[in-house]
Amino acid sequence: MLEEIPADIECPLCMMVKDDMVECTKCSQASCRDCNKDFTTRSGKGNVNMGKFECTTCHTVNIMNPQNKILKEI
Repeated sequence: MLEEIPADIECPLCMMVKDDMVECTKCSQASCRDCNKDFTTRSGKGNVNMGKFECTTCHTVNIMNPQNKILKEI
């Protein structure tokens, strides 16, 4: 039986364990870097080539930082 993935390590887009995690500088929501790139490209609100991504939660366009060290170590 598969157990539910804890929300703090689950990507809100692919619903898998986050891979190469990045987080929003405004709301701290984290997602996979590739998922966030795809999301931003589809929404057209950011500029992936300039490093500006749309947050999947608060929809702020900003630079996504690497995930904090504690969650990255999990």
